[in-house]
Amino acid sequence: MLRLPQGKPKEEKEVRKMNKLISRAVIGVMLVLVALPVFGQVKVVPKLPQVPAKIKEIPKLTMPDLMVERFSINSSYGVSVGSQMEYPVSMTIKNAGNAPTQGTIYLVFQYYNNSTGRWDCDRTRSHAIAVNRVLAPGQQVTISGKLRINKAIISDATLRVRVMVDSACFEEFPPQNGYIQEVNENNNYSNEVTLSGGYRPNVVSISSNRVIKGEEIIYISGTGFGKQNPLRTVVIENDGVKVRALVTSWSSGVIYFKVPNEAKNGPSYVYIADSSTLNPLSSVMNVLVVEKKNLVWNSLVDVFNLIGGAFQIKLHTWSGSSNYLNQSKIIPPFGGEQPLEVPNVEFKTAVGHYRFLINDFKTFGPSSSQSGFEMSRQGCAPNQVKLILRFESEGKELIGYYKVLGPAGQWRRAGAPDIEVDNATITILFQFYDAGNGRLDYTAAASFDGRINASGKAWDDIMDFFMPDWDNKVKREISKGVRQAINMPDVRQNIIDSLLMAVRMQLGLNANNVITAWQFDNTGIKVTFY
Repeated sequence: MLRLPQGKPKEEKEVRKMNKLISRAVIGVMLVLVALPVFGQVKVVPKLPQVPAKIKEIPKLTMPDLMVERFSINSSYGVSVGSQMEYPVSMTIKNAGNAPTQGTIYLVFQYYNNSTGRWDCDRTRSHAIAVNRVLAPGQQVTISGKLRINKAIISDATLRVRVMVDSACFEEFPPQNGYIQEVNENNNYSNEVTLSGGYRPNVVSISSNRVIKGEEIIYISGTGFGKQNPLRTVVIENDGVKVRALVTSWSSGVIYFKVPNEAKNGPSYVYIADSSTLNPLSSVMNVLVVEKKNLVWNSLVDVFNLIGGAFQIKLHTWSGSSNYLNQSKIIPPFGGEQPLEVPNVEFKTAVGHYRFLINDFKTFGPSSSQSGFEMSRQGCAPNQVKLILRFESEGKELIGYYKVLGPAGQWRRAGAPDIEVDNATITILFQFYDAGNGRLDYTAAASFDGRINASGKAWDDIMDFFMPDWDNKVKREISKGVRQAINMPDVRQNIIDSLLMAVRMQLGLNANNVITAWQFDNTGIKVTFY
């Protein structure tokens, strides 16, 4: 203890405070000494947390875990199938989990998109490979299949391809992690394989199945055509003969071209080919190669006028009595004799019925000094031609019969005149047209002209009195009869055959040439054929 200073209150107070602290320290030391063991050492034992009697273990997940260990493409054995290429592929898949798989395992192909920097899934269900087997834990299996790629994707391109196991991306609303729940959903992708597809164009359509060579531009369309390249061309092939098309425009999906004049006519193939060998590189399209030739009207008219003497018409409906007996006929320049169905010339007046039967009314024949035939284009439309027929004037051309009104009437010669026709002509106006697929057809109108006289002036006066304009009625009836006769199917075909014969002669076409189209203008006829 410290001694208290005398007479110094401030110092005394400080000493007292120090003595109090010393006393407390001494007491603390004594307590420690009392607690010491006999060996004189102090051992401090830390207090540990209380350990429970039993710790619960975390349960292990029991699920499969699918992965692709190896993926390969045999690009050397790619084959063309329609619009696609098919390549053999092999994939080894493994279940690295601790539970077997359940249900179908789908393997889906993915392609790297250079534009987006992402992998695109092939969402075509039929392109996915289905594995219908259970994989036990640790089991692996090698699967073979086909990689199907649209030619538009693979043609002239290099692709990065991989496989994803347990993918359902072909579904409209695919589950995020496929059909099978796995321990690890992030290891389902295979290694990448680089696939070079080569040039794989696919022609799917042609703009027309018929083309006029040297004239029309047509096009083929499809996929994977690529850019125009000197190594490639378009070929037209007919019976083993190949010619290069005249390409006017080339893009990845459409090629426009003309067929050159040196190409053979007829059914042909069109395809993209190797420029050096002309061997096909694409699928083929069928096309009919045709040719067009022009025949000027003057040439055709001259031919018919040259042989016009061979064209004859005879109108005869008189049986020798009042009975109608048609013996009319037409003899065209080419072809045999053809009957003409000429109706009665008959009309009713206030005093009775009149019937006029035609008696050997015919055109001038080949031995006549006059031509009975003339073809003309004067005043005609582009598809029209006139045929002018001139008739002989010998004797009585129409034999007349009369019958009184009422049921008791009988046909008799008395009461009706015979009619003479002088300077008679029948003008037939043919209007030709293409009836489809190169079939030529026509419509025809006929007009009759000439001087008509009853046999004697007295009869002229009687006819004029009882039937004004009777002569024009006779003309109209004859015109009507000729028009109907010319438009009869058999006569029509005979006349068309005659025209076809003349056209073929002028254009140098033989019997094997097939005409596919007719066009008419003021200069002539355009004939398309092969």
